[in-house]
Amino acid sequence: MKHFVFSLLSLFVFYTGYASKLKPKRIIYSYNAIYKPSTAPISSLCFGLQINLGAKPSIDNLFCEYLSGHYSDIALDLPGGIPIVYAVDVDYQVWRGIPLDVFLLSGNSITIKELFYYSADGHVIVNGIPIFAQCGWDDEEARRIEFGATTSLSFDTNYFIRSNTKPIDASVPDGFRCLVTTFNKDVTNNLTNLVNSITSQEAVKLDQLINSATNFKPQAQQLWDFLCTPIKLNDSRYLNFNPLQFSIEDINFSEDDVVRVNSTLGLRLQPAVTSAPQACISTLPPLNNGHCSSNFDIEYDLNSKIVDFNKSPVIVDKSIYSRKFETPKRKLSIRQIEFGYLDDRSIVKLNVLAKSKLPKNPSLADRFGYFFSSIFYKRKGDIYLTSYLNSDGYSIRLSDTKFETNSAQQIKKKASWISSTDLISYLESSLVIDNKFEVLNLQEQLRRYLNNEISANLSISSGDLRVVPTQIFFYKDRIIMRILLAASPVVQIKIP
Repeated sequence: MKHFVFSLLSLFVFYTGYASKLKPKRIIYSYNAIYKPSTAPISSLCFGLQINLGAKPSIDNLFCEYLSGHYSDIALDLPGGIPIVYAVDVDYQVWRGIPLDVFLLSGNSITIKELFYYSADGHVIVNGIPIFAQCGWDDEEARRIEFGATTSLSFDTNYFIRSNTKPIDASVPDGFRCLVTTFNKDVTNNLTNLVNSITSQEAVKLDQLINSATNFKPQAQQLWDFLCTPIKLNDSRYLNFNPLQFSIEDINFSEDDVVRVNSTLGLRLQPAVTSAPQACISTLPPLNNGHCSSNFDIEYDLNSKIVDFNKSPVIVDKSIYSRKFETPKRKLSIRQIEFGYLDDRSIVKLNVLAKSKLPKNPSLADRFGYFFSSIFYKRKGDIYLTSYLNSDGYSIRLSDTKFETNSAQQIKKKASWISSTDLISYLESSLVIDNKFEVLNLQEQLRRYLNNEISANLSISSGDLRVVPTQIFFYKDRIIMRILLAASPVVQIKIP
């Protein structure tokens, strides 16, 4: 009888020792607001502006090849320091060769030089006396004058390229001055004024061509209006592009088959996702000068409720509850999972049950030991693990997962074999907050909107559209994954 009682007591001690609970110190989750709302970063959309002015011959044709008419002046000249009033009253002819002698493009300027020929026939009035005179007329060799002009470009705040053409002082080659009458009175300057007046009027045509051909305000307004329209997203929020300001960089000329004006336009925006559509400034602001550095980024927050994994669709592999984490003689199963966070780490709470396991190809001793162990060996209770969260932009997974300090002590004391299982690696591969469908849907909505022919002279395409994970926030009962939708839109402007 004594031996029987002793055996029962031994079994009781054996059972109570082996069946003790895993009961680490309870962790109080921190639900303080760590979340920082998006500040809606400034983005810049950069795109080229290229305007054809026409082939060089068409620009050459702006300058007349032949002009004739009547001219008179009352210029005061002081030859030799003797005050004599000269006035010319003549019929004239002015002509040039084709093409222009010099048509040079450099940066934002055009330099034009041309040799003009002229002849004059009429009177020179000296001290009030008209004296017949001619210069380069009839059988006389035509006189020559070298004319030039420079055209420089700048932008106008009203969305066109402003051209400013200034004449270069005319010069007369040696031997081609205009000396008239038997007194060899030099009236070259008088006739130079005539040619300068004519060629200056011709040069204004180049300004008029450039100023009118480079007006891109209609296209700028169309793009502005397009981006002022909010997109209603599938989650009932709104994407507002919020255009802010157009800018233009340095302007320059180029030439291959045609002469072109080139520059880069920039449009600053502040894209924001909001619960309601935002009002947009409809009036096109004045054009500014400035460098554009392309970055078209949209911050988007994906919310996932994390209070209870058992009631949430965030566990991709539901077989986790039937999965066994084993060593040769022990096995662990998960009965319940809770998810929380503390400071900057996530907390995974597992309610587990550990039992004995019959080894493979068991011996008689193994079977005998398993018989008693299966009756008396049980471990149940809670295990806490701490982990950081990582995101690839589409989902959130656990990383750097470890047993929490108190849990690690409990495991070491009561079930050290648990550390030898693949529990942690399995959790890191199987527990996932999957937002892929929502992100892909958002990408597709944005891609469809940004692939658009806005008008006959304006189109936009989305270009590359990448998803960049930026931050993960804990907020109340949620994990918020912030992603950056980084696009590379391409805008094409045609100036008719």
